[in-house]
Amino acid sequence: IVRDGQLHFDIGLSLCAPRSDLQHFMPIDPRDVIKNILPATHSSTSPLWRGSLPLEMIPLFLRRAIIAVEDRRFYNHAGVDVARMAKAFLNNLRQKRIVEGASTITQQAARSALHITKRTWFRKIIEIPIALALERFHNKDKILELYFNSIYWGRGATNVASAAVDFFGKNVWDLNLKECALLAALPNHPL
Repeated sequence: IVRDGQLHFDIGLSLCAPRSDLQHFMPIDPRDVIKNILPATHSSTSPLWRGSLPLEMIPLFLRRAIIAVEDRRFYNHAGVDVARMAKAFLNNLRQKRIVEGASTITQQAARSALHITKRTWFRKIIEIPIALALERFHNKDKILELYFNSIYWGRGATNVASAAVDFFGKNVWDLNLKECALLAALPNHPL
C-alpha cells in the first residue's frame, strides 16, 4: 500500500510467512532503497529499473499471488513437495508424456541457476539436491527473492523488474493488483 509517498506492506493474509518471520517488514520508501542498489551509471533519464531487486521492493500482492499459483505449500516444505511430485508423476505416467509439473518455487530457483530448459526426468533429479541445499542454507525470503530475480517471465524478461517494464512500462513496485495478478500467471505460460 502506498501512502504519503511511502510503501507499506499489509501482512494480514495467511499466504505470507509466519509472523515471527515478518519482523523485517517495515514501511520503506522505494526511492531510498533504489538509491542504494542502482549502479553508478544509472541516470535520471532512465527511471525504469530492470535489474535485480530485494524482496521488499516486490509488491506483497505479487509475492502472495506467485505463492498461490506456483507453490501453495512454499512455507511448509523443505524445498521439494513429495506429494505433489508423486501426483504429477502418476498423471504423466498415465498420459505417457510430461503433462504436469511439480516443481516448487525452490526447485524453479535451482533450475534457473542450472540454465536447463528441457523438461526431462534427468533435470528433475538434478534440481532436487540443489533445491534441498538452497533450503538448508537460505531462508524462504531469500529463496523467493532469488526466484523473482532469476526465472523467465516472457518477452525476454529474466527477472520480475524487467517483466514489469516490458509488460506495463513501469517499475515493479508501482504495479497495481490486476497487474500483479497477470504477472503471477506468466511463469507457467510466458508470452
